[in-house]
Amino acid sequence: MFSYGLTNKGMLIMRQLALFALFLSLFCVPAMAREERVETLKNQIEGFLENQKSIAAKNGCTLVTKGAITVEKADGYHALTLPHITYTDSRGVRSEIGMVAVNATQDESDNWKISLALPSPIHSYSADGKEIFKTQLGTQTANGLWNEKLGHFVSMDAKFENMRLEDLVNGNTITISAMDFSSLLKEQDEGAFTGTAKAALSNIALAGNMIAQIALPSVSMSTNLSDRAGKTALTKDEIKSRTGNSEQYDFYNVFAFL
Repeated sequence: MFSYGLTNKGMLIMRQLALFALFLSLFCVPAMAREERVETLKNQIEGFLENQKSIAAKNGCTLVTKGAITVEKADGYHALTLPHITYTDSRGVRSEIGMVAVNATQDESDNWKISLALPSPIHSYSADGKEIFKTQLGTQTANGLWNEKLGHFVSMDAKFENMRLEDLVNGNTITISAMDFSSLLKEQDEGAFTGTAKAALSNIALAGNMIAQIALPSVSMSTNLSDRAGKTALTKDEIKSRTGNSEQYDFYNVFAFL
């Protein structure tokens, strides 16, 4: 055995340093895995947006994104900013949704705790470029749980208060005291998820030049949900090429994310 001139004390110090390095490596491996998971989440959101572009096209609409998703590491979470989103419906009305902010915190399984912030107001324009509608979302909270093997939310709770929708052409206004949305998918069998999504609007008032004042105490709707998870985290291409089992499933994706 060669000691390279080290004393017994020196050898002990070297062994202690080696053990310390091994101890640090135990933390480095999970850290690497966490960074890889952030990239997985980013790719899945990119695939989700591409999927929604395909769905919009099937409905005679267009969804256009400008820029790329950015990721910044913060204290205990990652902040993602989505590209600028423009949605044009089948009538040619163009809505500038803007950039959605996402804060994501990972857990030890396949989930991410997500909070969303939507831009407000959202401006809508006619085909000739004239602003015809403005949507103000008021105060908002939106939190959900994103599952990597599903590639979308397994749960979502969102609330918008004091919303105001303005028809700038006819001078009509709709106000909504609160809009609540919730969805929950549970794994009934291995990889098989089922659940429901519910939306409720309360204290709706319509008023303006073209209509008499109308008040509705509440409006609610619900739909059933189902999906099957992959064995591992879905890739961007798998989510991009995904086709919903029904129109309700596509509606869930749009409504839950936006």
